[in-house]
Amino acid sequence: MKKLLLIIAISIFGIMTAGAQCPAGDITFNNQLSIDAFIVAYPNCTKINDNVYKICWHF
Repeated sequence: MKKLLLIIAISIFGIMTAGAQCPAGDITFNNQLSIDAFIVAYPNCTKINDNVYKICWHF
């Protein structure tokens, strides 16, 4: 299931940002899967100019 979600996330990032080095605006990560997908979608991104947020859910 996690592999399927990762593939879907990578596909969405790839479609939305084809050729982009880093996304513009703030970036929010909801889980490790979204961080992994970001790394795959933006392999050449070395500097993020805006805010980066990591939302942690503790139950």
